Amino acid sequence: MKSMHRAALMLALLAGTAACGDLNKHNPNDLIADIGVTKSQLIVKNGDPYVWRDVEITLNGSYRYHADYVPRGSSSFSYKAFVNSQGESYSPGRLKVRQVEIRAKQQEGGTEAAFKW
Repeated sequence: MKSMHRAALMLALLAGTAACGDLNKHNPNDLIADIGVTKSQLIVKNGDPYVWRDVEITLNGSYRYHADYVPRGSSSFSYKAFVNSQGESYSPGRLKVRQVEIRAKQQEGGTEAAFKW
């Protein structure tokens, strides 16, 4: 009886481990990034092994900032640099950062990749 329980437990563990394997795979169309928020700046960490090119960062779906490139590591961006379609700057005192989307080319002239937070 004990060996039957052990066998069932081993099968369950193996099945669980096999199912988790797909969770750790990195989609090549996803940027590796981390986001930090301060009172006056958005902190973006580029965790990829390459410089992002032709970068567009969007706050809350409507405030945009464009950069020619974002190097590996951490970079900070003033909220005042993010503007909506009416040309109004993002106001951190009035609005909270609820969503960040980054789109960038993986290399010059390369494939576009994205990150959503």
